[in-house]
Amino acid sequence: MSKASRAADAPALSALTHRDFRIFWIGQFTCHIGDWMLVVGGGWLTAQVTSSATTMAMVDSIATLPMILLMLSAGVVADRYERRKVMLVAQVLFVALSLLGAALVAAERVTVGLMCVWYLLLGAILSLNAPARHALLADLVPPEHLASAVSLRGAAFHASQLVGSALAAALLAVAPLYWIFIVNALTFLPLIYCLLVIRPRATHAQKNAGMGVSVAAGLRYAWRSRQVRALLGVMGLVSVCILPFSHVFWPIFVEQALAGSELDLALLTSGSGLGALLGFLAFSWVGERGRLGVALGSGALIACALWGLSLTSSRTVAAGLAALMAFGIGLMLGALSTLLQLAVSDEMRGRVMGFSEVTLLAIAPLASITVGAGIDALGLRETMRLAGLCCLLPVTVFLLLLKMRRSR
Repeated sequence: MSKASRAADAPALSALTHRDFRIFWIGQFTCHIGDWMLVVGGGWLTAQVTSSATTMAMVDSIATLPMILLMLSAGVVADRYERRKVMLVAQVLFVALSLLGAALVAAERVTVGLMCVWYLLLGAILSLNAPARHALLADLVPPEHLASAVSLRGAAFHASQLVGSALAAALLAVAPLYWIFIVNALTFLPLIYCLLVIRPRATHAQKNAGMGVSVAAGLRYAWRSRQVRALLGVMGLVSVCILPFSHVFWPIFVEQALAGSELDLALLTSGSGLGALLGFLAFSWVGERGRLGVALGSGALIACALWGLSLTSSRTVAAGLAALMAFGIGLMLGALSTLLQLAVSDEMRGRVMGFSEVTLLAIAPLASITVGAGIDALGLRETMRLAGLCCLLPVTVFLLLLKMRRSR
């Protein structure tokens, strides 16, 4: 049996039998809670500074510039140096940046220009952190438990969205906005401690090839593999058409469609977190043969939920539809990520996962500029309907073609 097959057949919680992974997983969960608190607080701060959807999207997408420029090279760094230490450096930088944000908000010095600089720094640190974080999983568990580790990391991410959004709502109700940034800085401390106490296996780094040569080799590999190319393409379509609405424009949706408040924003974000978590849990029951079918069905579910959101003015209905859309996104990204993990060779895994991070983290905010311009020109509801159609049709074609190839 191949390593990929053993990884696919391993129990869902098997990675938790390894001490270092358990410690790392707890630290990541705590850190992600702070991340989602910052998403809620940062989004609300941006909406207060500017009322333009285009400007709001531009501020948020600024962080993608260093990701596009640095993420692929950072993937090579994660293969060459000790990943634990690379992550430690990144966490310390995150703490410093969060405290800087708290100071600016407390001093009431926040402007659109300063927010752009802050997000540029955030994107640079994210670029350093993300490839090392994904690659470190392979150093904490044996190959047959890698799929379990990836799934549990996704569960922590989605569960923390639910917890972090609720905590952000509670904090915004009783404290000034700058406390979101302070608490975010504090949530990095448990992860720093966890990184200090774990002892991952030594990484067999290959330092002979130059940076450009290593990046080019990964790009060639991803392009020449039809399955990898198709899966990354579908991720890109979801990032362009769907993720801007779930990651960037909730504040505008709350203001324009619901005429709501910070609590309504937290309710929608919490609903999204709950839906994504349930989507992950549902996907854990899907067998290997059903993954492509689940990805197809979830595409239709996402489009229907987005259309429903474009028609409602009820906060309760909107929260339910947001959860339903996130459920579909969780199913689809769970299926695509698992298929991608099993499709790549071990020596290219880090770089291909880096490419998927660029697709999910960088393309969505960048596409939000176009989506924001569409909202300003056509209106929020019309743009949501158009995005649903633009996602549904190409994704269905991509996945059907991939399913036919795999059947043959």
